[in-house]
Amino acid sequence: MQPPQILRHQEYIYIRHDKYHRFIRYSRGISIPYDTFQHILATLDDNTRSYFFFHNNPTATIQVGSYLNGHASLAAVLYTYFQQRNILLPEIMNGQDFYIHITA
Repeated sequence: MQPPQILRHQEYIYIRHDKYHRFIRYSRGISIPYDTFQHILATLDDNTRSYFFFHNNPTATIQVGSYLNGHASLAAVLYTYFQQRNILLPEIMNGQDFYIHITA
């Protein structure tokens, strides 16, 4: 499994939030391979899934190159998922907003 990368930026990355009808700015994110993210998405409980789709358009196709809005409960899922695979990501659990970049 390819480990995810935590991405930090001097300039903000802007990602559309369809519910708020505006762009949200982020200075950090995480890159996750498409297959890994699909597996994570399939394992989300109903509350986390609903909140994920509150932050991201549920009708939009998630594909390689997609940028998605992250949130605290998703950070906890990502942390646990990767921890179970012996990959530690303590920086994802610091309560700061983040985006997700889907890679190949």
